[in-house]
Amino acid sequence: MNEPSPPSASTAQQKVTEFLRLLPLTLAIAGLPEADAGKYFNEGQMENRGASLRAAWAFTLWGDPTLQLPEPESPLATRPSVRHAVRGNTISLYQPYEAHDPVTVNPYHSHMLPNARLAGLLYKDLASPQRRFAPLLFAEVHLPKAPHGMVPRLQSRLPADRYVFCWDPRRRSGYLLASPRPKDRGELHFHVSWESSDTAAPAAQSIVRSP
Repeated sequence: MNEPSPPSASTAQQKVTEFLRLLPLTLAIAGLPEADAGKYFNEGQMENRGASLRAAWAFTLWGDPTLQLPEPESPLATRPSVRHAVRGNTISLYQPYEAHDPVTVNPYHSHMLPNARLAGLLYKDLASPQRRFAPLLFAEVHLPKAPHGMVPRLQSRLPADRYVFCWDPRRRSGYLLASPRPKDRGELHFHVSWESSDTAAPAAQSIVRSP
């Protein structure tokens, strides 16, 4: 396999020239003042300018992490949607009673709640050729007071094969996906207990299955 040949000296010089030509514009975007004529920046000033440049480039790539955009106003006719709340050691998933209008594209049928999810899980009805999509409830749950080095474990009246919870210790957030049964109406509650990440056995992955 032939390795790519290194750029020629003229190509490298051209790139350096383009970089130096754009450097004043980069400094202006970063808001850095120019040095006075005949004066030079000392080592500390150069280090601060370099940090400002890195921050400016990071801002350009990722945006302002302190900026909090207001939520858009909901239309007056908006239906109540699936949402969650955390109170103490309990995570609650709220299911509205009013669903979207049913949609049928033979042989598939969907009748989902606002803000629910569809992911290809199908129910078969032996008395009908239709196959119903199972609505799934999803919530990104932030637990800012999570103890360091501890792993959350969820318990619920909903059977364990009907939900799965994936924990991200870096963000202190978990991702909860649930498939309620037809009789599971209203609120679903999940109790959170904490186990040491060193001693806790790896949790078996819950698999949502069709009834």
